[in-house]
Amino acid sequence: MFFPKGKDAFYPTVMEERVMKKFALGLLAASLLLAAAQPVAAAEYELHLNMPLPPTNTRWELFLDGVMTDLEERSGGRIKVVPYFAESMSKISECFETVKTGLADLTEVALLNAPGQFPFHERAWDALDPARVSENPTTIMHQLQKEFPEVMKDFEGAKFLNSYDGVIGQFIAMSRPVTSLADLKGKKIVAFGGPTVAAKIEALGAVPVSMSPGDAYMALQQGIAEGAMTGFGMLVNRRFGDMLKHLVPVNITGVILGVAMNQDTYDSLPDDLRQVVDQTFGEEFTQRGTAYMSSIEYQLARQWRDEMGGVIHPLTDAEYEEIHTRFAALDKAWADKLTAAGLPGDNILARLRELENRHSPLWKDSRLFREFGIH
Repeated sequence: MFFPKGKDAFYPTVMEERVMKKFALGLLAASLLLAAAQPVAAAEYELHLNMPLPPTNTRWELFLDGVMTDLEERSGGRIKVVPYFAESMSKISECFETVKTGLADLTEVALLNAPGQFPFHERAWDALDPARVSENPTTIMHQLQKEFPEVMKDFEGAKFLNSYDGVIGQFIAMSRPVTSLADLKGKKIVAFGGPTVAAKIEALGAVPVSMSPGDAYMALQQGIAEGAMTGFGMLVNRRFGDMLKHLVPVNITGVILGVAMNQDTYDSLPDDLRQVVDQTFGEEFTQRGTAYMSSIEYQLARQWRDEMGGVIHPLTDAEYEEIHTRFAALDKAWADKLTAAGLPGDNILARLRELENRHSPLWKDSRLFREFGIH
């Protein structure tokens, strides 16, 4: 709108200003309505994600949700990930089958929750050095996968994208203080996992008791069991720490997870989108997974200590040597089982030890001991 200048100039009255403002706001509203009326371009590829965890789980909220968002954004909106939570698509033990059959396009795989499906990976951590802490387990696992590619036959029938592992490891926690290895003798300890885990608890002089986590809480509460093989997640999230205040630093086993994709889905993507998938679930995924696993596990450890009164009872070097002696036959049996499955079991065990010496510090030199003020 033009206003004359000089002595004949005039300026809009208050009423005219209000009219102009309303006119401008009307134009803006009309433009927004027109923009909203335009159809939003649908994604070219809708990927159904089998996510067995609930959407409130921290692994989804703090890690995997961000990964899927990055996948969508890197594709420029051409990929849309649709999650199915809390075993709504399948049981957790059947997740890998859903990507093999095409029921799901993507899935997280809990490799310990599907007995028999993954001969190497489901029990890969059962031969850990009990005197060392799993501070860099994913580095070790990826190196084993690289040097022994035959272990990847576990994932035939689907596109396996990456694996990631829980840090620190699974240890023994007791309801009463343990001042020496001898204090475990005859104690009933809940054993989660396969027969090797139970055998290791027995080798420590204790009595392994197999039961579900739900039954274990009641057994610990009632004093039927006096301890459990556990991690900080169970101590805090499942409240085992209400009864179990005393950690015995013996690394029994570990946790391994993965992400897999339907092979036909992957192959159907154009080259540029396959590169987006490879980038999203490559080295960046490894770094993010490691950062998340480390952050959450030490947070839980501090919570067990500060809110539940948890205490770590260090063992002596001599006691670890005794444990090594007791576990030696079990570790050899682990390697023999791999050999029977067509894998180079002895070589894998030897290489595992070398990698642990490099990447897994002794308990007494660990970050966990430093955070608990143990010197």
